[in-house]
Formats: sequence, C-alpha cells, structure tokens
Amino acid sequence: MQQIVGVSFRTHGKVYDFDPGQLSLKMGDCVVVETARGQELGEVVSMGSVETPAAPLKPVLRVATVEDKQKAVDLKIKEQTALEECAKLVTRLELPMKLISAEYSLDEAHLTIYFSSAGRVDFRELVRE
Repeated sequence: MQQIVGVSFRTHGKVYDFDPGQLSLKMGDCVVVETARGQELGEVVSMGSVETPAAPLKPVLRVATVEDKQKAVDLKIKEQTALEECAKLVTRLELPMKLISAEYSLDEAHLTIYFSSAGRVDFRELVRE
C-alpha cells in the first residue's frame, strides 16, 4: 500500500494527490509540492493509502517553512501589481476581456493570469508585451 496525501491549493479547490515520502504529515499541514507550474504552497486536506496509484505521484517536497509562508504573502502583493499592469495593457490594446486574478507559483517560475471574455480573444500581442 502506498501512502498518499490530498493537497488543496485554494479554499474549496480541487484536491490533488501527492506522495508524502518519509514526511510525517497531518491534516492541515502547509506543504510545498512540485506541480506542472512549479513549486506551490498547499494544505493537506486528506490522507490515505492506495494499492497502486493510477499514475505516478509527485512527492511532497517539504513542510512549509515560515519563509515559504511569508513568500506566499509577499507574492499576493506582487500578483496584484501584475494584475494592474496587465489591466493597463488590456486597455491600451483594446482587448475584449475582463481580468479575474493573477497567481505566481511559489518559486516565481510561472505567472498565470485568469480572465473571462464573451468570445475568443487573440491575446498574442498582450503576451509579447
């Protein structure tokens, strides 16, 4: 049996399974994991075990440190700044989109901007800017 922990990155968000390895984790622990978007901070919301996982599980890198948690707080400010700068570009480029939020990965390798629009939007120029 392989031990697994369910990690959520947002309140009421989807839960993703990770391999805790040799870490002794409990519900509510704040952990750092490697995702497709880079390192992210999440909360352990479930624990269990499986015979064989459907796919290989990525490992939990570590229990979040005070520095990790502070960096996450600092990134929230940086995300707001990125959203404001993006809004200026959207206005200047006259793109028909509404910006929703911005999220940095914990290692700052990726910035994701979420938006909505009534139809398809060609935002290649926005990405170049």
